Amino acid sequence: MRTTLLTALATAIMLTGAQPLIAQSGHDLFQQALVKERADGQLREAIALYERIAEEFAADRELAANALLRVGRCYETLGNSEAQRAYQRVVDEYADQATMVAEARARLRALRRPLEDAEDSTIVVRRVPGNPGFLMGGPAPDGRRFAYTDYSGNVALWNLVTGEGQRLTRDGSWEPPEQYAINVSVSPDGQAAAYT
Repeated sequence: MRTTLLTALATAIMLTGAQPLIAQSGHDLFQQALVKERADGQLREAIALYERIAEEFAADRELAANALLRVGRCYETLGNSEAQRAYQRVVDEYADQATMVAEARARLRALRRPLEDAEDSTIVVRRVPGNPGFLMGGPAPDGRRFAYTDYSGNVALWNLVTGEGQRLTRDGSWEPPEQYAINVSVSPDGQAAAYT
């Protein structure tokens, strides 16, 4: 009889699976969520796990706050404005978690800065003086010069103030063997030009 009872119990465990009998800790779920987020790239599934952690393991305030920070990061990666809501929850509900609150505030500032900058800035439209040789390129950060590929395939720099051009390379050719520049851009300090 005892053997029959053990066999029945073993069969029941195999049929139902041992998983429901073992409760998962918040830290185990957090690790699963990290794997979903970082290794698998399944951000929506990771968000669901992090939110579950924040709800079910709210008593572990450090874990819950960390889970909400991860929710914010996932939403940021997805380009979703819900990131701000997650960060704001950390600030509002977890004031005792100083490190997490500081990170949440930093993320909120970073997310709001582009909006504030956009409100303070104006778009200036300016017609570039007529140099028919502009093929591909872009303005230098100082706004006074324009780097481009000229009709010979060389890299050139047009001074928008004086209207003068300066060829920076001399070996461009559209004829075989072709050797020409494309995607010209000027470095942030204005001291170098890069091209493909």
